[in-house]
Amino acid sequence: MVRERQTEVLVVGAGPVGLFAAVTLADLGVEVEVVDEAWRPSTHGYALALHPRSLELLGAVGLADGLVASGQRVDTVAFYDRSGRRAELDLGRLTARFPFAVALPQRELERTLQERLAARKVEVRWNHRVSAVAVEGDRAVATVDRLDRVSGGYPVATTSEVVVASSTVRAVFVLGADGSRSLVRSRLGSAVERPGEAGLFGVFELRAEFAPSHEMRVVVDDDTVSGLWPLGDRRWRWSFQLRDAVQLPRRRPGESRAAVRIGGAAFPGLAAERLAELLAERAPWFDAAVEEVFWSLAVGFERSLATPLGQGPLWLAGDAAHTMLPLGMQSMNAGLEEAHRLAFAMADHLRGRVAGRTFGFDPQQRADELRVLLGAADRVDAEAAADPWVARHAGRLVECTPAGGDALDQLLAQLGLKRSRPG
Repeated sequence: MVRERQTEVLVVGAGPVGLFAAVTLADLGVEVEVVDEAWRPSTHGYALALHPRSLELLGAVGLADGLVASGQRVDTVAFYDRSGRRAELDLGRLTARFPFAVALPQRELERTLQERLAARKVEVRWNHRVSAVAVEGDRAVATVDRLDRVSGGYPVATTSEVVVASSTVRAVFVLGADGSRSLVRSRLGSAVERPGEAGLFGVFELRAEFAPSHEMRVVVDDDTVSGLWPLGDRRWRWSFQLRDAVQLPRRRPGESRAAVRIGGAAFPGLAAERLAELLAERAPWFDAAVEEVFWSLAVGFERSLATPLGQGPLWLAGDAAHTMLPLGMQSMNAGLEEAHRLAFAMADHLRGRVAGRTFGFDPQQRADELRVLLGAADRVDAEAAADPWVARHAGRLVECTPAGGDALDQLLAQLGLKRSRPG
């Protein structure tokens, strides 16, 4: 039996972007439902930093102070090549409520957002998958399947997911925050631009005695970018863009290969010897002894942009709308901005605060903003006084800078760069 229910906004995906959209909508008095096919909140995620603008948005719903207290403050971004320091950004000079970034585990952000939703009596429906979305007039109709796990098989046990119930959800809007393989994006029919090559990264979280502990460092050469984020308590994350495919060591009989799970995917681990090689090649100035490697993995990222970002009742945010290289943590933070803008546009539309069918989110304007964050060098201009090294690497410096909006413009000005304006 298929049940039917109605809501004003159905949010598909309960990662940081989907949860923040739901929090903002609930605070605006909008009826919202959240579904995610995962079985529980993630315990491990790649994203780890909140930009100044994201902290401002979280502050508007009363959540920033707790996140700042539980994270590691980042006051400076320094750009390096193999030989040493080439340029730096002082986030403390920003005219912003939060003139800094904060590094913290993704699970901490998600936990905070879920607690706010629970306080607003909004349930996150885990192990619920949207299997179809249709548009009927000016409404969206989604088929939502509740999943269960069935184990079987002999002598090797297997576990598979089965649909145990289905329901129909009618919504004025569906917000797809359902990741890079978004079903909502597929139903919307958006084309996916891929401006630039994908990147394969070797990522290591480790313990080392190194200073300064409030500075992010980005290493740029002619082929790759690498980055070092401070996590506090002598913990660090190194991310190295790799030139070649990862060659994993051969397994001995009966030996399992180490892997780390991010979302629903498993990624192969990397040996500590590879970390030593990469440090010697990219950052010989990192002279700290590595005391422990907590985990490592090889994972791919690509630059992508979906257009349009939405129309009618269907809209996209976060990785469903765009994916970016990881060092500046741009994709998640850009998604938080989209979640904020879309939530207000949806609330205004639902409450009749806009004339006619006007919708207060311009997808073309947002796409133009995102192309800068995707590292499009032709959308960044260098002033005559800019350092030649900075000018040569301008596009990649932008995508590795942990900021967006006005804060990004202010930081680029410190480097003698500015965003080109469309048209």
